[in-house]
Amino acid sequence: MGRIDDQEETGRGHAPPGLSYPAQGHGTAQRPDHGPNRAPDRGPDLSPDDDPTPPPDRGAVVLLHGFMGAPWTMRAMGRALRAQGFRPFCPWYESWAAPFDTIVARVAAALEKRGIGHAGPVHFVGHSMGGLIARSVVERLQPAGMGHMVMIGTPNGGSELADFCTGQRLLRPLLGRAGPALVTQRRLPALDGLDLPTYPVGVIAGDSPLPTPLRVMPHPHDGKVSVASTHLAGEADHVTLPVSHAIMPFSPAVQRQTAHFLTDGRFLR
Repeated sequence: MGRIDDQEETGRGHAPPGLSYPAQGHGTAQRPDHGPNRAPDRGPDLSPDDDPTPPPDRGAVVLLHGFMGAPWTMRAMGRALRAQGFRPFCPWYESWAAPFDTIVARVAAALEKRGIGHAGPVHFVGHSMGGLIARSVVERLQPAGMGHMVMIGTPNGGSELADFCTGQRLLRPLLGRAGPALVTQRRLPALDGLDLPTYPVGVIAGDSPLPTPLRVMPHPHDGKVSVASTHLAGEADHVTLPVSHAIMPFSPAVQRQTAHFLTDGRFLR
């Protein structure tokens, strides 16, 4: 399960173009010019240095892309984590045409096929809806070596933008069959029936949306998910960064924070 390029992408389909969901905390940092929930953009450089000593093996990390996404959106994150000693695996899943329960079953089957989680530590990183899938997959598989989980822009409380689309007849089809997992007033046993996490979960939110004429999101938000909606009961740590929703997996700041949480169970301050 070594390299990020060894992705499982069988069954690739094409969904019609649409919205991309590519999804009170503890220990939030303060920076006067950016509000009480903003973490400083600092931390160690994840680029490989000149030291020939390889990094320690920190175990497998499953990277799950978001709604209407694809594995390539997680490649930069995978490279950054590999430089820190993690072994990334980035499965593809059909996020638009399949119901949420089916997605979870297929991702779980892909991990079992690879033997991920049976021996040694395994971590999870999910972008947007990928975080919801990660939590449900862990609940289903109960991996013996469960490590840490990072949710990036995940709508744990649902997305207000998904609510808006659901209320518009012409926009409703954009959410596909996974739409019930994205709204704020969801009734989805695969999510609502989950126990509080027994493993450390770190949540990264964004508060710098790209310009848009829509005014349906409560501030602060990343353009798709409000900061308030990213919180998860039982989270170990929460941090807000100046990034927009779609950019999160590509952001060096997000990558640094993700690597730090996977290693130490807390974010950089």
